[in-house]
Amino acid sequence: MFILKHSFGWSNILKVSLIMAIFNFFDKLINHFKIPIFFFLFIVTSTVSAQDQPKFSGLNATKREEFIQKALALRAAQDYNGAIIQLDSILKYNDKDAAAMLFKGDLLMQAKQFKQASINLNKLLSLNYEPTLTKINLSYAMFMDHHPAKALNFAKEAFQEHPENTNAIVNYFNAMLWNSKTAQAKAFLSKQQKLLSTEQVTVLQARLNTASGNYKNGLFYYDSLTTKFDNKYYYQEYIDVLLGKRDFKLADSLMNKYKASFSSNDINVYKEKTNAFKLQNVGTEFVYFNDIADNTRIENILFWQQNEIRTYRLRLSAGNSLITSAQNEKTTAQFAHIGITESWNKAWSGQTDLHLQLINPSAGENFSGLTGKQTLQYQPNDRQMVGLSVSSDILNFTASLLGKNIPITFLVNS
Repeated sequence: MFILKHSFGWSNILKVSLIMAIFNFFDKLINHFKIPIFFFLFIVTSTVSAQDQPKFSGLNATKREEFIQKALALRAAQDYNGAIIQLDSILKYNDKDAAAMLFKGDLLMQAKQFKQASINLNKLLSLNYEPTLTKINLSYAMFMDHHPAKALNFAKEAFQEHPENTNAIVNYFNAMLWNSKTAQAKAFLSKQQKLLSTEQVTVLQARLNTASGNYKNGLFYYDSLTTKFDNKYYYQEYIDVLLGKRDFKLADSLMNKYKASFSSNDINVYKEKTNAFKLQNVGTEFVYFNDIADNTRIENILFWQQNEIRTYRLRLSAGNSLITSAQNEKTTAQFAHIGITESWNKAWSGQTDLHLQLINPSAGENFSGLTGKQTLQYQPNDRQMVGLSVSSDILNFTASLLGKNIPITFLVNS
């Protein structure tokens, strides 16, 4: 059996899902857990040990320090690309200036240039400079460059080198979640939490429960985290998770509550995310299906869908289909579809569908049919669901079967 389905929408809507929420809040990790370490290590290296750096023609310790200070100032202004240029001014004279390379790796990640960050940090590994920290950062860069398995390997190596390093512990735990190893992450946290602060344990529990699908428990830990610890990155993390679960009211409430903690740029980013959910979708879909008996189905669909910030979300579509048998028997159909997605609360949801078809068999008279489906679903968390659906349809596995107008009714308990 071969199935090909392609859709295209012109609204450019941002697809924020729980996975992306997790992805985004790990992005904040670089700010909360790693950047202060970068600053400390780099400032110590650049100021206290500047005299130990080899002198190359055209660059002395004083000039090197000027580049460093300019890079720090540009980084503080969030001009990461400008800061990278300053460090490149050092590295063009000494491409093995390890402290500058470590700082550049940080800046590349801040600038979302994760592939270049990975290349830079891999070069740094060969210099054996702060290898544990370098592997932690390389792990994160690899994950963000869509190589979670490699990220897990580097995170494991960093932890094995320094098993009592809390940053290595946190990063290894996160890497397990990046690879959907939630059971291993849970066992690992249980063994290591004595080395972590209450704050760290709380945020890791929030991430573990969210990634494991235990949404209610995840929210409990996030609520505890944001209540006890005044940290804007925790607020952003919590809000991103809520947006991923389409809990817009609570996300807006938290954004307003902690608004004083956010910069104007943070607020604009949030507005862009929520505005994306307010967009309507218009697009086309193409479906190609081929089964083991060599029956093929081709569908062309035009659709319109309301935005996501509503209890009842309407989708209208229309199109045509062609079913062809191995014997070249053909049945065509034109159809119109109405779909309503119901989201009553976090746990209860439903789906209503009505499908009107005008069917044209190659042999036999034309006929029309109205079919539909109603689904009711209770989902207390992302990995547990109970559902009931009732549907009616017209048998359509083959061209000849569809032309016989045989109605069927399904009752499914899941």
